[in-house]
Amino acid sequence: MENKNIPVDPYGEIIEKNANYAKALDCLSKGKTEQGLCCARRAYKEIFGVEPDEEKTKQWLMRAIEHGYEPAQTNKVYLAEGLIHYKEAYNNLLAALKKEQIEVDLLPLTQSPKHIWVRDFMPIQLSKNLFFSYKYLPDYLYDSQDYIPDYNTIINCLHLNCISSDIVLDGGNVVRCADKVIMTDKIFKENPKYGKIELLSKLEDLMQAQIILIPWDRHEIFGHADGMVRYISESRVLLNNYADFDPSLRRRLVGALSPHFIVEELEYRSPRYNKLSWAYLNFLQTNNCIFIPGLHAKEDLLAAEQIRQYYPNYKVIQIQGCQQLAQEGGALNCISWNIF
Repeated sequence: MENKNIPVDPYGEIIEKNANYAKALDCLSKGKTEQGLCCARRAYKEIFGVEPDEEKTKQWLMRAIEHGYEPAQTNKVYLAEGLIHYKEAYNNLLAALKKEQIEVDLLPLTQSPKHIWVRDFMPIQLSKNLFFSYKYLPDYLYDSQDYIPDYNTIINCLHLNCISSDIVLDGGNVVRCADKVIMTDKIFKENPKYGKIELLSKLEDLMQAQIILIPWDRHEIFGHADGMVRYISESRVLLNNYADFDPSLRRRLVGALSPHFIVEELEYRSPRYNKLSWAYLNFLQTNNCIFIPGLHAKEDLLAAEQIRQYYPNYKVIQIQGCQQLAQEGGALNCISWNIF
């Protein structure tokens, strides 16, 4: 569903030529925030023909200034304190981040090994100083709420400027692709009080991006997109190795993605399917490095070679010791939260 009110090209000719938009940028550059937002509100109405509220004005303007957010821009990584219970993966990842001079910090109030999946409960970055905070109460944790940390207090400890919503969401079900976001259709099951069109419209307004829906892989309970597909560039995405084990789901995924992207695919062609091979795509991506899980498996080298092929401008680093994380349903993207 494409939202026509979203500035998919924030530096496009129409926006740049708008006088109020230019005044908004000038006011902000001089520290005149209130005047800048007032001008931005007028610009939004003139360009898109609708009256925005204050939060929408602020969000749109920040997105326009930053020209969108992509994982590839991030330069700081947060991990849970409880990740130390997964010693090999924790030590290897910390060492690799330090070697590449990537700033890393630990989130407060996450000492429990049950709170390592920080991607799922931390907010989604919209711009340099603006985040989207959602309700983290997935159906698979209804009877295990000790896995849900006090994420609102964590957010407050970091002094993050957030737009909040009652929409139930997991951060692992958000794959940012420039002006698009890929999500599985499990979001409808998690938010029964919203109609489908209403929910998509709200998500597109909040994230200032077009939502691309893909089918939920019913073989897993989480409904996350970040183990299914990842962003390569504006026109390309990388699909996991469904060709090896689920050709029917692969066809449905390609059908959902191909109207919007060129779909590349991982493929291992192993005579014996490794049920943890999905985890290689659940990598941590920063501004110049990609950290992929190592599973002490024969597919490790092949996965690294293929990801290097699809991301030639990145240094691809394999982090060994991730098999326990993968067995529990996550990998390096799941246990990290990266911002810029």
